[in-house]
Amino acid sequence: MALLLLLPVAQAQIWLLAVLLILLALVLMVFVSRYSTLRKTRPLIYGLDGLAIALEVIWHLSLNLWPAVGWALTIPKVLI
Repeated sequence: MALLLLLPVAQAQIWLLAVLLILLALVLMVFVSRYSTLRKTRPLIYGLDGLAIALEVIWHLSLNLWPAVGWALTIPKVLI
């Protein structure tokens, strides 16, 4: 609930949006792994969520350090 309430504030602060997206991926990973009856999908959920978190961090770092790499990572980040 707090993640949704902070979305208007996150529009002005890009770092807060990144933190909210990482927290959302962590919440999804924990709740899907805990309450899902599909045991075979756990590695897929862990892998995709871990990749989403890693890409979010790498994307923000590369936008500050190497903007061309950051722009190139935008489409894979959105797809994951």
